[in-house]
Amino acid sequence: MSESTRLFVRLTGSEREQLHAAMLAAFDHATLKRLVSFKLGERLDALVEDAGLSEMLVNLIDWAEREGRVVELARGAHSLQPDSAALTAACDVIEAAGARGPEGTGATVRSSRMTPLTWFVASLGASGIAAAAVTYLASHWHLDTAVRLDLFTERLSFATRGDQPQLLDLGIEFSRLTFARCGGVEFEGVTLSSSRESAAPERLNCRDSDAKIDLEGNVDAGPRLGTLSVMTLEPGTEVILSVAGNREQVIRIERSGRPFTLDVPVEHGLDVVTSFVDAEPAATGSTAPRDLTRYEVAFVATAPRHALRLASKERGVADLILGVSPTSPPPSLKAPISVEAFAVTKEAARGYATTALVAPGSLTYVDYPTFRTLSISEDDALALSSMSATQIRSLSVVSPPEAAGRKSRYALHVTVEGNLESAKVGRGDPGTSDKTHDGRWADPRLTVYDVVTNGWWKIAALAASWTVATIGGAYWGWKKLSG
Repeated sequence: MSESTRLFVRLTGSEREQLHAAMLAAFDHATLKRLVSFKLGERLDALVEDAGLSEMLVNLIDWAEREGRVVELARGAHSLQPDSAALTAACDVIEAAGARGPEGTGATVRSSRMTPLTWFVASLGASGIAAAAVTYLASHWHLDTAVRLDLFTERLSFATRGDQPQLLDLGIEFSRLTFARCGGVEFEGVTLSSSRESAAPERLNCRDSDAKIDLEGNVDAGPRLGTLSVMTLEPGTEVILSVAGNREQVIRIERSGRPFTLDVPVEHGLDVVTSFVDAEPAATGSTAPRDLTRYEVAFVATAPRHALRLASKERGVADLILGVSPTSPPPSLKAPISVEAFAVTKEAARGYATTALVAPGSLTYVDYPTFRTLSISEDDALALSSMSATQIRSLSVVSPPEAAGRKSRYALHVTVEGNLESAKVGRGDPGTSDKTHDGRWADPRLTVYDVVTNGWWKIAALAASWTVATIGGAYWGWKKLSG
């Protein structure tokens, strides 16, 4: 009889009297206390009140009969006093009463302790519950995920990453150029003249906050005035690129960071139109920047090159607005750029919103090519809260299918790779990019469940391991309880 099974035996009066007499003759208070402690694992004073030995034995036998431990009590008593013939006879009688079964006077009943079958079934059930809980947690535990984003947007922003300068080379061939929030312009191989100025200026200065310098083609100019040279971006430079226009592509480059200069070679005759810009040397009698002045540009034939050097102010903030030449190839990025804080945004009435896609985009999982590519609708917002090791792999100006409500027929097609640490895709308040908790949003990162179950062999190995562990544990418990 195992410890997990109790025998509930209904003794007759003579059987109870025989056991009482045998134990009264074999035990005193001290040895009885040891019997209860060593053989039953109980404390005598916790089971019966302290009284005479005979009365304590009567109460102890009643307790053992109620708890299904009377056979255990008789066996324990006999093991401590094996030389007592009366106790041997009483133990045999109690053993026989326990073996009578339900058809005899006594009845053997299983206790409420767990049986082998109950253990086996409970083990399987507990394993199933644990599997469901682990699966739920794994399917909601998102991991940092290497992704490739392929997007169409009218506006994007980023900051350069790393400790070395990087090159922004879009190869923009322009037919006109506007330099706003400028610092100044110097000239190489060209001279400026104006009917309003007494002397040719050597430099134009933008000291007014509304100052602006326009480069426009004159009558003799061809469709292309020049090509925007490579822009060197110091670490931490913030850049915003946007595109607009219908018949003509208009690209705007807003940058801020360290002060910079930019050489812009020119190829044809042009005019320089200034607004709130003063000249050096200043014109006779001039004390303030003029509202609007047009300068004619003449090339110096002996000069090796003809260019304008654009300079930012001390804060390094400047806007370049370029009208792309209609005969030139679409601007495109010539080399990848390592960036951080990448975002696609568009201007809205209440500020900048994250819903900035103008055509369906996609998100591909770089390390798991077998996963289905995630399609991102142009009606969805893409909030990239945190993305590390980000690199713009390609960037070009394209003409996606026209969509209702769009003012421009052009868009920036950008491909970005990086490690996605926090992001949301969905639909929410179109004017507040930071409130991704309002609306319907989903996390595009992979979960632990996605990674663990990627591939049929992983699923098979996981299922086999779980099955072996579950059945093995259940069988071990069943054997132990049955022993």
